[in-house]
Amino acid sequence: MKKTILILFCCLALTACGQETIKEPTQKGTTYAKAGIRYDCPPSWEISIDEQTLENDYFSSCKQKQGSGLITFKIHTQPISERQMLDTLVEGYRDLYKKMNVNVEYDEMPEKADTVDYKFTARDIDFEGSIQTKKCPDSTVGIIFQHAKKDKGSVEKEFERINNSISCL
Repeated sequence: MKKTILILFCCLALTACGQETIKEPTQKGTTYAKAGIRYDCPPSWEISIDEQTLENDYFSSCKQKQGSGLITFKIHTQPISERQMLDTLVEGYRDLYKKMNVNVEYDEMPEKADTVDYKFTARDIDFEGSIQTKKCPDSTVGIIFQHAKKDKGSVEKEFERINNSISCL
């Protein structure tokens, strides 16, 4: 799991395997539909990861072509709670960055939270983000929104646009 997350965030390699992915270019950008979810990646962004990592796990990332904006989706197609998904992503992300000597600071997570904000500094650049979850009929989705603080103004509207496009299939 940790190795998969490390590969996911560090390499951002474009790969596709497993189920067929629908990547349909439109004026809205590219529509991604796979493993029970659908979202629109805007024209100034690109789908940089499309990977089945385990039998029931899929990763997809939509990243800003010019800038630091990144949204990563972890889709688990077996029944787990939104909190289990959140805890898995928080632990995995913390471990990933610890290996790179980066300390990730998370806001407090109330017991029933299904979202958490975080921040870290890497290479003298301050980053911030949010991890949230979504329950679909056939999957549980973890969604990681991340950007450099200096790029906040250039990503907020796109994050909102992408977030509003997320739906269950």
